[in-house]
Amino acid sequence: MTTAQGSGLSFDVIGAARALTYFGTLDETSLSHGYLFSGAAGVGKKTFARRLAQSLLCERKKAGLLGYDDTCNACAAFRAGSHPDYYESAGKIAIGDDGDGAIEEDRGNSRGLVRELSLRPYSGRWRIAVLGDVAFVSDWAAHALLKFLEEPPADVLLVLTTDEPHALFATIRSRLIDIPFPPLSVRDVMRALEAGGVGPDDARFAAASAMGSVTRARAVLEAAEAGVRDAAMRWLEDVLAGRAPDQSFIDRGEKAADKREIASELIETLRVLVRDWAALTLVGPGARLLAEDLRDRVAGLPRRTPEGVVAALGAVADARRLAGTNVSAALVVDSLRMNLSPE
Repeated sequence: MTTAQGSGLSFDVIGAARALTYFGTLDETSLSHGYLFSGAAGVGKKTFARRLAQSLLCERKKAGLLGYDDTCNACAAFRAGSHPDYYESAGKIAIGDDGDGAIEEDRGNSRGLVRELSLRPYSGRWRIAVLGDVAFVSDWAAHALLKFLEEPPADVLLVLTTDEPHALFATIRSRLIDIPFPPLSVRDVMRALEAGGVGPDDARFAAASAMGSVTRARAVLEAAEAGVRDAAMRWLEDVLAGRAPDQSFIDRGEKAADKREIASELIETLRVLVRDWAALTLVGPGARLLAEDLRDRVAGLPRRTPEGVVAALGAVADARRLAGTNVSAALVVDSLRMNLSPE
């Protein structure tokens, strides 16, 4: 979707209706120092953060916040990745202290990050940092960023994106304005895929299987996620029917961290499937589903009372939080199985 903000200005995002509405009412005087963009992977959090940053750095005068001309010197530098007042993390980072052991090569460093954010803008009004999928490797690291957020410079804007907001310190979340990014519609996922060069038929197929995520849609096209979705659906069918499910897929991971990643992916898929099951229970056959291509199988799941499906949603949410800890993957999945099984 292209949101025009005035003659010669554009703001190209797909979905993000809540974020568009929120930032569309602000000007630079009412902008906060920090925001948390939360939502599942592939729903446009980072894209919106980049568009917002480019809008603020653009040299073109405008009435509101959103919109850039894509032709000025600032926009040219932004597109080239060389704007001196913009910093973006490269993929998933872990912000740690100088004494931590070796982890991801693209890890950030708390001291270096705070120094980076403490610099004055080289040009224009703002210095902007977008930190995607932030994870902390130590309490010290979290407290370092927290201390910065308690007294941030007036000309710095920090945007964190995450698909697990509850994994962040509550004290950090409390100092950021949380903007939720819900799953995309099937049509929006199709548009994003087609904009990336995917043909209409393939885009339609992948979007129907994507559960509102462009990331998942691309994985479906690469045949990387079909196994997980099918395993999750079969697992849920067995558990709700009171049968012992096949959980051997967890053992595909050789290390504990690999097993936790598999369990997290399973639970994320189950979260969508249980949500659709609840929608059919509470709304009826006309409910809009995220996994539209699995409608018949979801509709065939055992019936439960409204209270029962709400409890199931809560059980999946609890398992999702538990999966972000050091609890073993098998224990997390088995705990969810017991909570979802019929009495």
